[in-house]
Parts: sequence; structure tokens; C-alpha cells
Amino acid sequence: MPLPLVAIAAVVSAAASVGGAVKGGVDADKKRFLEQQLAFLNNEQKQKLERDLRAAKSEEERQKILASTIEGIASARVKGLSTVQVEKEKTKKQLMLVGIVAVSLVLITLLVVSRKK
Repeated sequence: MPLPLVAIAAVVSAAASVGGAVKGGVDADKKRFLEQQLAFLNNEQKQKLERDLRAAKSEEERQKILASTIEGIASARVKGLSTVQVEKEKTKKQLMLVGIVAVSLVLITLLVVSRKK
């Protein structure tokens, strides 16, 4: 089985586990939300989640496992976004510094050229 098919099968399997865990009173929007959040997990994390959900003995345990997983995903996303923001600020400062140096060099060159005349 090629790797993409294995990955697709894992995603479908995890989605089926989630579907089984959240059935019974949970509307389609919540299920879609969970599936969107679980899309951020890698294959290893999805397999662990699937094992944990199967090992859970009650619906309440499954809900706690899902809530914990979603919380972990959310915190990872926030951490990733903050890292991106820090990198943007760093790049902006570097560009500002390069711009200041370039303008300074142009001004110095113009002063030197104008004094020679």
C-alpha cells in the first residue's frame, strides 16, 4: 500500500473513532469542528488518540480524551502563531536596519561627491 493511502486510511480511521466517540447528541457542526482540529495531528498522534478512545470505558472518558487533545492542539497552534509573529517582528527590524544603513550610505556618498565638485 503506498504511503498516501496509508495516511488516508489512518485519517479515516481516526475520524471514524472520533465519529463513534462523539455520536449521540452531538450535532454535525461539533463533529466537523473536531475533525478539523484533528487534521492538525500527525499520524502517530492520531493512532495514539484512536487507541486511547478505544480503551476508554465510558462516553465521559472519551469526551475528556477529546477535550484534552483539542486543548493540546489549540495550545500548539497558539505557540506556533506566536513564533510566527516573533519572526515577523524580527524580519521587520532587520529590514528597517538595512534600510537605515542603505540611506546612510547614499547620504554619505552624496556628501562626498558634492564636496569634490
